[in-house]
Amino acid sequence: MSQPSVDELDGSQWCAVDAVCCRFEAAWENDQQPHLSDYLGDIANPVRTVLFRELLLIELDHRRARGEPIRRDDYEHHWSEFAHLIRAVFAEVGLSGNKGKLMKCPQCGSENAAIRDSCAKCGQALTEGTLAGPAVLQCPKCGRVMPVGAKFCGFDRTPLYPSATPVPAASPPPTPKSTPPAERPDVKVAPAAVAKSSAPLPATRMMTEERIEVGASVRDERREATAELLSPHASLREMVLISGGEVMLGSPEGVGNEDEQPQHKVKLSAYYIDRCAVSNVEYERFDPTHKTRRTDVADGDNDPVVMVSHQDALNYCRWRSTQEGVSPDAYTLPSEAQWERAARGGYPDRLYPWGDVIRPELCNSQETGRGRTLPVNQSHPNGFLLFHMGSNIREWCWDYYSRIYYSQKLFPWVDPRGPGPQILDVFRVVRGASFLESAANFGRCAARGFADSRGKQTDIGFRCVRAVTVR
Repeated sequence: MSQPSVDELDGSQWCAVDAVCCRFEAAWENDQQPHLSDYLGDIANPVRTVLFRELLLIELDHRRARGEPIRRDDYEHHWSEFAHLIRAVFAEVGLSGNKGKLMKCPQCGSENAAIRDSCAKCGQALTEGTLAGPAVLQCPKCGRVMPVGAKFCGFDRTPLYPSATPVPAASPPPTPKSTPPAERPDVKVAPAAVAKSSAPLPATRMMTEERIEVGASVRDERREATAELLSPHASLREMVLISGGEVMLGSPEGVGNEDEQPQHKVKLSAYYIDRCAVSNVEYERFDPTHKTRRTDVADGDNDPVVMVSHQDALNYCRWRSTQEGVSPDAYTLPSEAQWERAARGGYPDRLYPWGDVIRPELCNSQETGRGRTLPVNQSHPNGFLLFHMGSNIREWCWDYYSRIYYSQKLFPWVDPRGPGPQILDVFRVVRGASFLESAANFGRCAARGFADSRGKQTDIGFRCVRAVTVR
């Protein structure tokens, strides 16, 4: 059974699906322990398949939040008609094992989900599930914890005073040292940025005029723009300033997919963009509980954060804005146009952000066979000195997805931000090929993808952008 696509249902069918999902979500929030079968009923395909997937995602999200053990076998046994879809959904949300992630209580012997820090039956402490990380400050209003050094609560923006008493957290287990990859004599790679602390970055400058050579694959290319390795004042992360100007988006006729055409020109204002995708350790300064949701394929502190929804990414952007003392909407996700311009690195004719060939030292995709993420700053940077544009993970963009958006030609000439939301829209644009996907299909600069904005997947993360002038 193939996974349902965007085009399988019409508007009225999506409306019916959305209504059922709302009732199912409300039942979980009211602690009614709803059953999937009561909400699925005798609905026929294709609505039945799509509805089952949406209900399963909601149920898994609530069961994980409650710390309940989750067994894929139980779902496959009860819903054998959806066995293939169940396996796909479990992999999508990071529960690839048949039993999920379980811990046995040393006192009563009952099994608990690994995200719990105490046994659900007897209350015994489960040390393996204890949240590990740096010391944190507790918000006096909502009680949530924030990292020491934060000025505001990332959830309700309550000021965190310096005199607040830090709440100690357990020390993280030692991280096994990984062997650095062997150096290749034919590759010259720009030095990677180190993981950033919460201290403001110095306003360092580095122009991208210099060529970054890759052995004999270097060729003369037309370059239309340059950028500066220049972070805004008090930025928590290293950023690149990309100049404004006209840029061609999409693919010419006969190249790429239908939703990439026609190729068209837009004008973009200058903007800052993160040099790297947001890492686990950086995101967990905003949401320390995410540490319990790390997946095996992205479990390092400096691996890109995944298992975050589109709204989670926007919440991080707002938190980051408040930490830096600028307006709450200063940071956001890149528009599709901003992402594509950044990916091309100033070279409008490049097929991929890193050049025209797929090689292991240039990207991390299905073709390179690593099977997991690389650290956010471990790659060959593109022409704008950006790491992992187009590979390693897929990245959330601001825009709603529309297959016919380019062909409708309704986009504005200056700073387009995608089609307006429709009542049933849940799909947002994602760009790039992850370690699970083919770079030949999705790693191209112009390739467009989409994902359910409510979903949390093992290969989708994000990076932030900021306008040059903010309040």
